[in-house]
Amino acid sequence: MTESVIELTVKQLPETTVAGVRRWVSSEGAILTEIATLREMIGDTASGPPISLYLDRNTKRGLDVQIVFPVRRRVVDNGIHTWTLPGDYVLSTTYVGPLDGTADRPGLDSAIRRLWTEIAVPNRLLLGDNPRRSVYLEGPETHGEDVSRYQTEIQISYHFPVWVEALRSGVASCAGDEAANHVVAGGEKLYEVFNPDRLRGWVRGAIARLDEAVPDERTRACLMNGCAHPHPKPQLERLRAAYRESGDLGRFVERLEMDKTLYPPRVWREPDRPSVLYVERTIPYPDERDATDDPIEKRFHTCFCSMVKDAILRGEEISPTFCHCSAGWFVQIWEAILDRRLRVDVVQDVLHGADRCVFAVHLPKELLSRDSSTNGA
Repeated sequence: MTESVIELTVKQLPETTVAGVRRWVSSEGAILTEIATLREMIGDTASGPPISLYLDRNTKRGLDVQIVFPVRRRVVDNGIHTWTLPGDYVLSTTYVGPLDGTADRPGLDSAIRRLWTEIAVPNRLLLGDNPRRSVYLEGPETHGEDVSRYQTEIQISYHFPVWVEALRSGVASCAGDEAANHVVAGGEKLYEVFNPDRLRGWVRGAIARLDEAVPDERTRACLMNGCAHPHPKPQLERLRAAYRESGDLGRFVERLEMDKTLYPPRVWREPDRPSVLYVERTIPYPDERDATDDPIEKRFHTCFCSMVKDAILRGEEISPTFCHCSAGWFVQIWEAILDRRLRVDVVQDVLHGADRCVFAVHLPKELLSRDSSTNGA
């Protein structure tokens, strides 16, 4: 059976009060059984169709999902958690058919893979890190066992609009609304323009306008830090707990070097600069990087950012200001771990010719005074 063309739109989702449960399920279709049980427990408190948020996938256990309903008020029931689901920008498309694949229909998982391989990856879309959502618009309640008529909306977090709005807000805070509007002029018109050349060209122009509007380099760096992808909170909590268990920074860094499942990037300190913690960003495509001797291709496979990757291949210039967005990723991580404001500088980046990306986390004096790696302990 020929698959239909994916029709994609961009939506801004408001924050929503939801109530639900977290479950491991064997397949997409098994989620419907959990929804039926949850629907009975929530009753008329529900204010919209059920939603699943995908947290993890495991070959043995299946899918780790949060299954929720939007609700009018808090649900008080054992096992049900009520919370505020943050708003987000998403790429949205509606899939019609069975959730699990059949002989003549490939299923929801196939539709999601097509969205990535046919649209997101080729067009270098700047996707977000928030969990993918499925919204069950029509299912057993409306179509019984006729799975060919089930309708499920796929929502994938889209970071480009978030990036534009964060940049606008940052510039406005230090240079005023007029400067902010100038820097991000035309950005909103590109939210649904899935064209990598136009997106990359606009970003290059926005950063050039930022350099003109905000002369101070350190201020620009802080603004770009605020445009970074949000780091998943559970991972931040896990790292912070590990730091507390370690007792001080020296032992914590040693633990990070031994346990790459906790924190994959390489982390180290130089003897002559104990106040700086160096972090080398992980390589997203190590096999592809090792397979080529071309230095440009090596740099291409070393970077996560779709904007930078294309600029490297094309030999295009982007201001060094841009990579302070990546530094913001590490600002989030290390501020959460150490529970204080920190400065993170870009030391090396592949955009400007280096073979790796290295960042410097500047450590406060009061932390160093009790750090075993600096006092000989």
